[in-house]
Amino acid sequence: METVCRLVLQDAWKQNHSRPTYTHYSANGAARLDRFYISSELQRSKMGIEIIPAAFMDHYAVALHITVNGTHLKRARGRWKMEPLLITDEHLKRRISSEWMKWRNQRQNYLDITMWWERYVKKTPPDTHPQRTG
Repeated sequence: METVCRLVLQDAWKQNHSRPTYTHYSANGAARLDRFYISSELQRSKMGIEIIPAAFMDHYAVALHITVNGTHLKRARGRWKMEPLLITDEHLKRRISSEWMKWRNQRQNYLDITMWWERYVKKTPPDTHPQRTG
């Protein structure tokens, strides 16, 4: 704490105490990153802070959004569109159905639908089916 005071650091992550946000969920509870210290200069450049899923660790990541030289760049999310004729492929329809059944059967092992989606569905690679011939 002495270093925080000496460097005049501030907590960038302001929690809403009536609706706390967590960075780690388990069957036994939840935990969160308690402090995210930044300088007052960086605090003035802060545009926002958010928690996002991170595939490379068991905690969610905390992303701090800042402006650079006072410029705020707005970016739109990318758009993905599936080729409409793919849905007529019988092999693809069977595979989607099989994956959905497998995922759905695991739903009961998770506390809520978000945890199930993030920890099981998104991280479970599709079954490897032999390629169709002919």
